[in-house]
Amino acid sequence: IKKFYLFWNNNVVNIPPKTCNDVFNNEFKQGSVIKTKIRFPSGTEKVKYLVILNKNPQDDNVLYFLTTSQLEFYNKYPKYNKDIIRLEAGKIIFFQKETVIDCRSVGKGSRAIFGSNFQKGTLVFAGELPGQIMSDIEKIVEQSFFIAKKEKEIILSVKQKPECGVKEQK
Repeated sequence: IKKFYLFWNNNVVNIPPKTCNDVFNNEFKQGSVIKTKIRFPSGTEKVKYLVILNKNPQDDNVLYFLTTSQLEFYNKYPKYNKDIIRLEAGKIIFFQKETVIDCRSVGKGSRAIFGSNFQKGTLVFAGELPGQIMSDIEKIVEQSFFIAKKEKEIILSVKQKPECGVKEQK
């Protein structure tokens, strides 16, 4: 039997696997913000905050947006600001720096791997985005030219109309 541990006030607390799974299942949902290590195509790994996008959090294929506090690009190229959510420092407790949620590029991961990382302690739940911010994200997703139709369906949980000149496959 695997045992999971939580460090709390410098004390180790034993968490039974079922409780750990229950916490993960309860917290892993659309709008959840998780902090975990991500490996980029370049091979570098960084600890990042991710916003979970799936309407159905039970899907194994998880979609997410990355966040960043590196704002130089967004400040230099304001034409892309219609595809981002900019959060003031401290507006949301877990973003102490000014932060951007980049809604142009959808990241993909596995729910099973995220769950495993939670059990190992390499993934933590930072919190949940307020409903208004999630509504703003959904509006950006709906109007985006950068996000594929199938991804929009997973995020918005609605069938998208076929793109102009494209026949819908049945």
